[in-house]
Amino acid sequence: MHPQQIIIVSSVCLAFMFSVASGRVTGSGRRWTLLLAAFALFAVAGYESYMSLVWEKSVSAAIRLDIFVIDLPIMLISIIAGVLAWSKKPITYRAKDG
Repeated sequence: MHPQQIIIVSSVCLAFMFSVASGRVTGSGRRWTLLLAAFALFAVAGYESYMSLVWEKSVSAAIRLDIFVIDLPIMLISIIAGVLAWSKKPITYRAKDG
């Protein structure tokens, strides 16, 4: 399996997980963070699909530094943000008796 295919498959799978999780979390901030992370991962998958399936076929000896400069940093930031938003416990406030 080529690295591009791993990026595409993992981005799409994580984006679907974050999309589904956004409907199950409480708090609009957490929901929007998960949706933004899912959108970024879908964008990476779309960009990488285009670059792999269309652009690479039109050039000879393509050097893909964009994977390290664009794809992996966006994936890393999105995954960290999504996991943090998904794993936070909801805050409950209790009124003091008194």
